[in-house]
Amino acid sequence: MTKHLLKTVVFILIAGNAFAQGKPDDLKYSLMRANLGKAPPLAGWIAISFGKDFPTSYQKIPVDPAFDDGMTYSKEVKTSDWLVESVELSTGKSVVVPVLGMRVGVRPEDYSVYLKITNPAAVDAATHKVRVSYMSANYPDVLFGEPKKEDSKAHYTAAKGKDDADIYLAGNVVAANGSKSKYSIDAKFGYLQSLGGSGAAGFKATFVSETATDIDPDSITVGVTYRKPFVLGDMGLVLRADPVGGEFDREGDNRNLLSSANVKLVFPSAHFGPAQSATIDLVSGFETGNNYENSLAPTGIGGFWRWYGGAGAYLIAKHTPIFQAINFSGEWRVRVPEKAEVFTRNSNTFLTTKPRHHVDSSVDFMFSKAFGISVSYEYGSLPPSFEYIAGKVTAGFKWKLTQTR
Repeated sequence: MTKHLLKTVVFILIAGNAFAQGKPDDLKYSLMRANLGKAPPLAGWIAISFGKDFPTSYQKIPVDPAFDDGMTYSKEVKTSDWLVESVELSTGKSVVVPVLGMRVGVRPEDYSVYLKITNPAAVDAATHKVRVSYMSANYPDVLFGEPKKEDSKAHYTAAKGKDDADIYLAGNVVAANGSKSKYSIDAKFGYLQSLGGSGAAGFKATFVSETATDIDPDSITVGVTYRKPFVLGDMGLVLRADPVGGEFDREGDNRNLLSSANVKLVFPSAHFGPAQSATIDLVSGFETGNNYENSLAPTGIGGFWRWYGGAGAYLIAKHTPIFQAINFSGEWRVRVPEKAEVFTRNSNTFLTTKPRHHVDSSVDFMFSKAFGISVSYEYGSLPPSFEYIAGKVTAGFKWKLTQTR
């Protein structure tokens, strides 16, 4: 166990030092306010204020020395990162307002984006409801003309998927191969405290319940967590480390002490028209710890090590006729144990080193940026009991938020 913990510490130190020179950018953003510029030189442009984090790629746009009103501005550039949706209040007619160009404005502690649009009258807050969306990263949005958000309201915004979420709640009706329909609850909660340029640290907990009569969790995880993002050109790299935590099942037949670390490579978003965007990510790392008890060995197998990897794909479509957005997310993970661990399939439990795959995909029809109804499909196995699911379809509600700064 000591050897495995030492490997965890070495991994974190090497990864942190290798990218310590990255610019401050958490790769998660909050939009604080959007309104229409009234005075030159940006009259008729949409002004958008960000929270504490700002895309590094925007910071690298060259300055325009001829464009100055007390704030430093970048040169005007073309952009496909932004969606401006306008609904005329008197008729309900909804349109996408074309964005012709973008400038970045910077003054101390204030980073803003300015969008040049074709028809400023279409974003008059007195006659239209206007939503501005950043179609990259965690896809944040803001309603036009609203008062600037207070700091306490800017800590959480919509998440791409479960892996990206800090607060996640899904309640579903389950239909699994070979079993009767039943209810399930899948929940996750985490909180991170910013450490400035050194990342963020906090805690996380998850639980899953899948019985019609007993709401106790079928599986529980709790632990301390650390997150540090780095910007690599147009891509992002996120270091995640959980120095100490626990994995349990409801019955107490499987109990693990766990440490883990991984890095996730986040690719830039691809845009398919003004209202559709997609991205993918790759993750690689390890999990290590000590198994104190499992369903085959009352005293457990002792220390273990698993290689961990996977990929995720995410697609968001906004400006739909009924919903605020339609999201697709697909996440695949694989765990490869170096030491035989418990595995259950077709009611047969045995020890094996075979890889354990898990796939979770869903289509979410969002009524708001964070709440909607969902249809999901899942198969594979998860720790600590690694009970194989041949295929499970669920339908229900979903609420997913990610923490920003």
